[in-house]
Amino acid sequence: MRLSRFSVNRPVTITMIFLGVALLGLISWKRLPQELFPPITYPQLTVVTLYGNAAPEEMENLITKPIEEAIGTVKNLKKIKSISREGVSMVTAEFDWGTNMGFAHLELREKIDPVKELLPLESEDPTILPVNPFSRPIMILSVTGNETPRELLKITRRIKDKIEKVTGVASATISGGKE
Repeated sequence: MRLSRFSVNRPVTITMIFLGVALLGLISWKRLPQELFPPITYPQLTVVTLYGNAAPEEMENLITKPIEEAIGTVKNLKKIKSISREGVSMVTAEFDWGTNMGFAHLELREKIDPVKELLPLESEDPTILPVNPFSRPIMILSVTGNETPRELLKITRRIKDKIEKVTGVASATISGGKE
């Protein structure tokens, strides 16, 4: 009751206090650093292992499962996701926010090193890569038609050149196609 009575009895004082707080808020907001994409370290690491043209089931049994089991005891681990494709195993380890990713990388490496001996000899050594969502493609286009594969590749290259000339486009890549 005292605050409301004070506010009614002294409207000029309350108005000045309100304007002062609003002005301080505006000044603070203007000085607050803002970035479109602030530097953030995402708490994810992906273990990529290549193994020739091995079938997805073979990749899962020989490479993905042993790696999943090995990294399952890493500290601050929140979730493990894996994908086994023809010739490629990708195991993504998601950590709690605030985890020191340098230490997480080292611990992941320590857990994977003993497993290397269990992997097929023809497979490449597992590679640990940081996950950056801004490096993923924004758009994926597919080109099909009645033309020969060589003609389709020529058309695709012309489209790629035009896309790369657009302001704001970082890069365009072509995958697939026959020479």
